Amino acid sequence: MPIFFKPSASDFSLSADSIGNRWLQEPVVRPNGFPLYHWIQTERGEGLLTLKGQELLLKPGDGVLIAPHVPHEYRENDGREMWFTSFLTFDGKLSDDLYKICAVSPYLFVPASEGAWFQEWIDRIIDSHFLKNDIDDAALSVGCFEFLTRLFQRFVGSSVRSYISVLRISRAKELLISRPYTTLDGIAALCGYRDVSYFISVFRQQTGTTPKQFRKLYGI
Repeated sequence: MPIFFKPSASDFSLSADSIGNRWLQEPVVRPNGFPLYHWIQTERGEGLLTLKGQELLLKPGDGVLIAPHVPHEYRENDGREMWFTSFLTFDGKLSDDLYKICAVSPYLFVPASEGAWFQEWIDRIIDSHFLKNDIDDAALSVGCFEFLTRLFQRFVGSSVRSYISVLRISRAKELLISRPYTTLDGIAALCGYRDVSYFISVFRQQTGTTPKQFRKLYGI
């Protein structure tokens, strides 16, 4: 039942802070939650997760992603069988922004019918990165994006790229009004666009107007 920690996780946009599988899960009580996004999945037995006044039964294959600082506790279900889990916690420069991208609720539940992919991912990453060192830290970071992207598409119904684009243009609207003296190049950069022409094109596509025309609508 291995568990691995990644001291360099915060050096990347996103990475695994800790990861484990075949873990004989002890009872956990976190009145203040966990500081990072935390995925836990049942491999064998059953677990009972309590959070936000709700109880979730985690049967074999079921998994759940818990947002940071959400009070929760979990334990095996009535001692019927020892509870074995896989788990993954996320860190990195983008970890504080994950709530905007991945969750509109304190947790995301994945049933066993869709959980096999996530279990296989954890098993593969532990084997290839932490045991055999076949993939480097950069590849691990990409893999973490892949993991969260799969979750995101299931719950939001669109790609991460599309959703981030909507968030960026929404932010651009706010900045165009609140910072009337900031150039379009500056607004584009603040919203994550390196190419101002591309920014203008995406803005027009989503709003039906250009950033300059948008400002004029508000008398700026």
